[in-house]
Amino acid sequence: MPAADEIERGTDEPLHLRREFERLRELEQRFEDFANSARDFAFITLDLNNLIVGWNKGAEQLLGYSEAEVLGKSGALFFTPEDNANGAAERELETARARGRAEDERWHLRKDGSRFWGSGVMTLLRGPSGEVHGYAKVMRDHTEQRKYIEALRASEERFRLMVENVRDCALFPVDLDGNVSDWNPGAERIFGYSAPEVLGRSAIEVFAADENGKEILRADLERAARQGGAWADAWMVRKDGSRFYARWITNAMLDEAGQLVGYTKVLRDETERKLVEEERERQHLRDRELLEGHVRFTNFALDRTKEELHDLTGELLNAQDSERRRIARDLHDHLSQRLALLEMKMEQLRHGLPGNTGEVQSELERIQQQISEFGDEVRDLSHRLHPSILEHIGIVPALKRLVEEFSSHRASGIDLDTADFFEEGLAPEVRSALYRITEEALRNVERHAGDVPVEIALYRSPEGVHLEVRDRGPGFSQEAMKGKRTLGLISMSERARLVGGKLELKSTPGRGAVLEVAIPVAVQEFETASAEAGG
Repeated sequence: MPAADEIERGTDEPLHLRREFERLRELEQRFEDFANSARDFAFITLDLNNLIVGWNKGAEQLLGYSEAEVLGKSGALFFTPEDNANGAAERELETARARGRAEDERWHLRKDGSRFWGSGVMTLLRGPSGEVHGYAKVMRDHTEQRKYIEALRASEERFRLMVENVRDCALFPVDLDGNVSDWNPGAERIFGYSAPEVLGRSAIEVFAADENGKEILRADLERAARQGGAWADAWMVRKDGSRFYARWITNAMLDEAGQLVGYTKVLRDETERKLVEEERERQHLRDRELLEGHVRFTNFALDRTKEELHDLTGELLNAQDSERRRIARDLHDHLSQRLALLEMKMEQLRHGLPGNTGEVQSELERIQQQISEFGDEVRDLSHRLHPSILEHIGIVPALKRLVEEFSSHRASGIDLDTADFFEEGLAPEVRSALYRITEEALRNVERHAGDVPVEIALYRSPEGVHLEVRDRGPGFSQEAMKGKRTLGLISMSERARLVGGKLELKSTPGRGAVLEVAIPVAVQEFETASAEAGG
């Protein structure tokens, strides 16, 4: 039996070993399949002498060597010459033996000589009883990640240098509550606080010069949170208590999820610009006040000049009327009488001559006729200079006489309506103004409209005396008359103004023109005069 048992055990042990071997082979195949499927990772196994004994497809793809080309070669094959020279491969093995693993990031060399940044981990391979029989290395190409990291580091370094070297601007972030979380030299220069003195403190409470400044800073953070960024400006206070005018932009800081995590502020001291602007504004106000004062003075001077011109015009018109009256009186009282006396003497002389002087009689008759005609002309001139009928009988008869004179050489009629007019209570200067305005208006009709029908209306109302001179001529546009003031129109306007009245000329193309004059008369005077006139 014992022999049989030994025979049976001897028969079973190879079977057991074969099964264990097959299981291990299966596990090894699975690992190999896994390693070869991971093309982004290089799986390399080395023996205790750092010779390559295992090489997956990822290693072949990463380093460019086939498995046949590297098996039995040194693991230092893909280290750079400079790393091999300084013993980097040996140090990696020593670290792995001492610690059980060695992490490594460095430049590696491909078969074609190109370099890549490899990140790898080397671990010890142990047997069932714990003995070390080799090394396993897993490596990946992190060249692009390194470029990104280096670019990021370079960017951060540039930003750091920029922040530290910017002296004209304060660059500092604040958290969601507005507390300062960083501080650059520019901020220290502008505000006077060192970083330890200000970090963690409220920018609103520390920097605002007054309550208005605090409100601006609070609103600034709210707008930046809503809009992503916001400009603002306000007076701020330094550590030493001095004030300065700041202008800044606040930008919202968002994390990768888009959540607000704080704010960054870029601030400049704009005190000098602000003071220049304020001085410019003050100068502008001073200039404006000076200009307004000059304009007021100029307007006052113009008004005074205008009043003086009006007064002078009135004096000239009054002087003209007075001179006309004087000349008319002289013509009537002296020259007309002397002409009449001369005519009488000529008549006596003609009758006293002998009958045989026929030629002398004829010549005397001719001279007498010329004297008579000259006398008529003098009387007519005297009337035109100052119609005595205006003073002795009144405005209505004077206007009728004026209408007759103008109608005598016209084909079209002139209609005069005075049914609603009474003269009682009118000052002589008002009667004279009405007469002269009517006379000038008729001259203007003849000059500009020609031989056309004319209607004249003179009437009284509680508001005053009204005169209308309307023609049926071609008319004109109001635009065409803008800026045009003829001497006749100026004279009529001044005559109306001198008696407190107003003159207005209206016209429409194709519908003639109308001259309207309104001279105010007090209601009491109107009622009294109306009662006296029997109205």
